[in-house]
Amino acid sequence: MWCTGLVSSRQRIGIVVVAMIVGVAAAGAYVGARWWHQRAPYDPAVLAASATLEFVTYDVAQAAMDEGIHAAVPQPGRQHVLGRVTWRKPPKPLAGGWFEILVIDQRTHTKPVSFSVSSPRVDAVSIGSDFVLYDVERKYAWLRGAGPIQVGDSWRDNGDSLSVSDEAASPVTFVALFPVAPEHSPPGGLGWATAPVAVSDLLVAMVHIGPDRQVYWAQRLL
Repeated sequence: MWCTGLVSSRQRIGIVVVAMIVGVAAAGAYVGARWWHQRAPYDPAVLAASATLEFVTYDVAQAAMDEGIHAAVPQPGRQHVLGRVTWRKPPKPLAGGWFEILVIDQRTHTKPVSFSVSSPRVDAVSIGSDFVLYDVERKYAWLRGAGPIQVGDSWRDNGDSLSVSDEAASPVTFVALFPVAPEHSPPGGLGWATAPVAVSDLLVAMVHIGPDRQVYWAQRLL
């Protein structure tokens, strides 16, 4: 009886050890799969992306747009910023992922409220806001203002950005509008960037988002 009990104890210990090994292996496999899932298919350096910004008149802004695309009409105090973002074709297609192009006023941490866009694949460039930018802002502190703003129990858009779903869309040329804020309104109080603004106030960044909304990387272009 004593020997039988000893064997049973060893068996139980063996079962526990095996269970621990299986558990560790499963945890390792999960961590490995998650790491692989979050791993970018290529580094931003491969794209050699660059950006330019300049203030232009309405006529120059309109001339930079393709036929049928209109820049915002001029009004006293409004500013039109002409921007251009270029990159090399990456080694792999976006395949359900996309590039996010951000223009942020670093004084107020807000984005423009209006864009006009031209591109070789203009159908692949959309204007708007996406809640994934909240994750972008949490991951990269220097991109404060990328995501929506929480006001009480709700969230408010913080201006617009450009989403590019085709890697062949380079170059993306855009006109960002900076309207005049109403008198006595606080800076950034409208929830979007307003005039007057200087080019040195503006940050331009490119973010790679994966097909499952993973934030692969962000690169400061300007």
